[in-house]
Amino acid sequence: MSLVVGNPDSYITDRFLPVLRRVPDEMLARYPMLAFGLGLALAANSLLRLDAPGAFRIAIESPAQPAYLEPSIDAFTLAAMRAVARRTAFAFRESADAALTVVRSVDEIPAELRARFGEHLGTILRQLSYSLLQGGMIDDAIATAVRSVSLCTTQTARNYSVVYAVGATAFAGDLSRSRTFSASIDAAAWPENLHRTYMNALGVVAEGYQHLDALDFAGAADALRGTDAYTTTGEFWPFFTGISVAARHGLGQARAEAERVTRELAASRMPGTGDNAATEHLHATLARAWLAGGDHRAAGRLLDAQPPERPFLAAARVDRLLAEERAGDALTLAEASLELPTHTLRTRSDLWTSGAVAALRHNRPELAWSWLTSAALCWESYGPRMHVALLPARDRRLLVELAEQHHSTSVLRYLEVPTVAGQASPRQSCT
Repeated sequence: MSLVVGNPDSYITDRFLPVLRRVPDEMLARYPMLAFGLGLALAANSLLRLDAPGAFRIAIESPAQPAYLEPSIDAFTLAAMRAVARRTAFAFRESADAALTVVRSVDEIPAELRARFGEHLGTILRQLSYSLLQGGMIDDAIATAVRSVSLCTTQTARNYSVVYAVGATAFAGDLSRSRTFSASIDAAAWPENLHRTYMNALGVVAEGYQHLDALDFAGAADALRGTDAYTTTGEFWPFFTGISVAARHGLGQARAEAERVTRELAASRMPGTGDNAATEHLHATLARAWLAGGDHRAAGRLLDAQPPERPFLAAARVDRLLAEERAGDALTLAEASLELPTHTLRTRSDLWTSGAVAALRHNRPELAWSWLTSAALCWESYGPRMHVALLPARDRRLLVELAEQHHSTSVLRYLEVPTVAGQASPRQSCT
């Protein structure tokens, strides 16, 4: 427990694996924190990472409540560990539900203990924040990261927690708030050896989205340089890969990148993938790359493999119907999808934009204008815009013509993007 809480790099190294593998299974069950540590060490080993869920399950299923620090702190720590273990065992939605319960229990800990063990609690809340993020509970994830910052007592620990808020807000489309959080990081208290590791992964995610929404696709691709050292074993693979697919799409390399990533997904269970927000977003981005490359069937297979009625997939599903010349169905889906709970600024703005295309194609210009102006206002206020550049040229032209009819310079600015090379015609073969 001390290693996990006091040494952040315990999440990114397998150096404790030899000794942890010598712990008998019956001891792992009696001391579930050891099982959790073994799972982390296995997950950090590229050859053994798929063995990690077995160790995490021992930690999850063990009823043991060993004493470590203080009864209420121990109860919180063990409950949090089991919530995080569910995530690292690929049970993402269960992890998020459990994490939310644990986060709400912080206020039950006496105030004097919260102050005494602030660094301990703050470090744990940071990991619970990530479980909530992957479970699609974005607002709760950000609030938990902020609570983590308030409890941490050293600036270095606060930096690590701030980065979780920075990444979550950028992923959600609130680029303005992400920059505000980022400005609070104290660079002088940031160890360089950890700045370029897993500990700053969500900072890289934020940087990638800042570039994508500025339509700087080369900059987004460049932001991922240096992440290879921990991408193959870290949980951030779907976040990084989603940024890479969008960047390559914007650079006119959609088909090649779609083929590469689809092969990787088919070859092995990639780290951090499953029933979670990042994987849904990756599948949506990947499906759009396939649509741009002219392969509607490949896009459909990716989307059909994901759960229905998820906001991170909604706009891509509308785009698929538009590519199949099913404007009426696309409009119906857009209207229904806007009613889904847990939309982010990014997913709603994206859906408004694709929905506006569907409304125009289905002769509903008033609805199209309402949705398009909402998306443009969201961009002006918060910053999400990369989805505009990924629209087929014909669809973007429809929206531009609508903005010109309304003499709206603000909407025209929203739609003003560089030409994307390599886009397939909407009527191209679906092979």
